[in-house]
Amino acid sequence: MNLKFRAGNAVIVVLMIGFYLFLNIAMGKVTANANSKQILVTVVGDCTLGTDVNFGYEDTLPAVIDSIKGDYSYVFKKVYSITSADDLTIANLEGTFTNSDCRFPKAFAFKGPPEYVRILTSGSVEAVNLANNHTYDYYEQGFNDTVRSLQNAGVLWFGEEAVRSFTKNGVSIGLLGYAFSVDEDQLAKTITVLKKTTDIVIVSFHWGHESSYWPDDEQIDLAHFAIDSGADMVVGHHPHVLQGLEIYNNRLIAYSLGNFAFGGNTNSTDKRTMLLQIKFTLDEQGMKTIRAKVIPASISSVDYINNYQPNLIEGEEKQIFLEWLQTLCTGISFKQGEIRVFSKS
Repeated sequence: MNLKFRAGNAVIVVLMIGFYLFLNIAMGKVTANANSKQILVTVVGDCTLGTDVNFGYEDTLPAVIDSIKGDYSYVFKKVYSITSADDLTIANLEGTFTNSDCRFPKAFAFKGPPEYVRILTSGSVEAVNLANNHTYDYYEQGFNDTVRSLQNAGVLWFGEEAVRSFTKNGVSIGLLGYAFSVDEDQLAKTITVLKKTTDIVIVSFHWGHESSYWPDDEQIDLAHFAIDSGADMVVGHHPHVLQGLEIYNNRLIAYSLGNFAFGGNTNSTDKRTMLLQIKFTLDEQGMKTIRAKVIPASISSVDYINNYQPNLIEGEEKQIFLEWLQTLCTGISFKQGEIRVFSKS
């Protein structure tokens, strides 16, 4: 083998690689900061994966699941291209996975059989909040059965005093969940401690008034307090309809994400919902950029009933949705649903 020939080829290869990288950096296809880390998070609203036994059977989520012979992928099928392409999908699980018949005496109490946890796993939902007013619909047993189902399926759960963390791509996220009454001193302490061991803290609040499109003063004050205490994002649920978004101190607040995969109503009047995606980019000094994207959707893939299959909204309807959502927001301008939350200068 001619050594001069081999050496010459090696030099040519190195030069070609260098020229290729130079061109791609110049064109913005390769980041010049090799130390940056990114994580893409999707957050959705209320997921009630079951029904209330007082609804009867016809037109309920169990009836639909039975009609398709237990195809649990059905529920998230039309949004799977979104949830499967991110690093973490978070939902508010509003209901229980249990076979218990000991129902709490209240207007609405939700349960699905333990195997319905496969709706989450087949839909690429990695984490759920359990801090809400339906977690104990079937008392302590219902809660314990739900936790057992989630743990056996590998779905991370948080809330109800459980603080969790999720790590991917070298980025760690702390997850907190609270329902209604919140001790602000304890909240601030928990966020401070969590910030020492994680890169990002997301706080989920179950709050507000049902059917209200506007956050009340208590929601606004608590969201601001959480961010002032170090939270990097606040998401809310409970109103069952969407509320506006706000950028506060370079961090994003979503006051209510509405319903999503919602077995708690066979035909909601307002089926509008969304998937909220957030891309966090960090470097050696900490947070570098936060970008968000609103992905309009409906809780049903048909308009005449709730068929429990969230569906993306496209075309003219998407633009109408974004313009409507804009009216609920303060200080945020959408461009095709994209939001620039923070960029370090």
